[in-house]
Amino acid sequence: MRLQGLIFDIDGTVGDTPYDILASHRCALPIVAVLSGGFDRRLLTKAEFLFEDVEELGRKIEQIDAYFEE
Repeated sequence: MRLQGLIFDIDGTVGDTPYDILASHRCALPIVAVLSGGFDRRLLTKAEFLFEDVEELGRKIEQIDAYFEE
């Protein structure tokens, strides 16, 4: 998320529940999901990215950035 003046330019979201994925997609935003919310992996597979934990997300941030730059 970049702040440009007083307007947020949101490229995507991060969440850890199927509800986060649904809400993000209803707003036509891609989502990065993390398996920290206690939900089964199968319930989070509709996310554009799915990571075991926040540390993995951090290690693969360049992959995520490349996706959002396309």
